[in-house]
Amino acid sequence: LANISSIAENHEIYSRLNSHIAENEYDETVASNGGGASYVWIGANDLAAENSWIWENNNAQFWNGTMAGNSVGGRYNNWGRDTTQVQYEPDNASNQDAAAMAINEWPINVGNLGQTSQWNDLIATDPLYYIIEYEN
Repeated sequence: LANISSIAENHEIYSRLNSHIAENEYDETVASNGGGASYVWIGANDLAAENSWIWENNNAQFWNGTMAGNSVGGRYNNWGRDTTQVQYEPDNASNQDAAAMAINEWPINVGNLGQTSQWNDLIATDPLYYIIEYEN
């Protein structure tokens, strides 16, 4: 799954998702506990150690803690924030251990917890679309 290391990469991925996922497909990738919004899995999780967020492809930790946590080593993150930039994710609600990029704001049509292209921690077993990073 994708490892997102910069704001430019985050924007590029979100832009490509919008060009490949039609709005009438959004209902096919809604998280069970993500505020009714649609998401795409990215390669981050805290499965090995709660609140220690790593990228799957290289095990590099980029975030420590919940919403009040901090970036590790200055690594990029884009956790959910409201329109005034108050951060609400990751919150580990109902044992959420995997990260996904939002296609739309959440809660749906309200957006007071997160905006499009931001990340939310979700239950890892949700059947969502996903983005694969390929390097040649």
